[in-house]
Amino acid sequence: KNEVEKLLENDLKPIKIFPDPALLLSKTDWEKLLDSQNVTKQDNSFILFYTLYCSDKTYKYVKRIGKLLKKHVIVTKYLKHCDYFHYYKNCFDTGPLDFLNYIRTSDFVIATSFHACVFSAIFHKPFIAIDVENDNRIQGFFDEYHLENHNLNSNMATDDEIIITNNQIGENE
Repeated sequence: KNEVEKLLENDLKPIKIFPDPALLLSKTDWEKLLDSQNVTKQDNSFILFYTLYCSDKTYKYVKRIGKLLKKHVIVTKYLKHCDYFHYYKNCFDTGPLDFLNYIRTSDFVIATSFHACVFSAIFHKPFIAIDVENDNRIQGFFDEYHLENHNLNSNMATDDEIIITNNQIGENE
């Protein structure tokens, strides 16, 4: 939305906004797709961390969340396989259906990705988006669906806030 508003300020023709295609299918539709492809469900209790970028600060924060919630962390995607992830179970060879299944079977999702946030909401999973204040797409999604409480800044959140957020999100989903 923010990008459209910027374009309209420059007197451009009206622009239609279409939802991301991921939002066009229901939870049931996505589950049928996964079930039809015989994607293996994860049986263990875990936190999924899906990120397109990672800083030392983010890595330490996610590790802290895993310890606070007493769950192991799985990371499935990272563009620059780096040494940050030695604490996590690394599953870098996953495809799109595996990605969806990890979200579907996780206990909690931590994301820096728009689609990880969208699918967490679709599958009614407790989730937070970490350090995405400057991501207009995620912020627009949160505004549209009243998910602002899913946005955490690793510079500001305390341990108590993480636990309270996890409990509140889990109750509200």
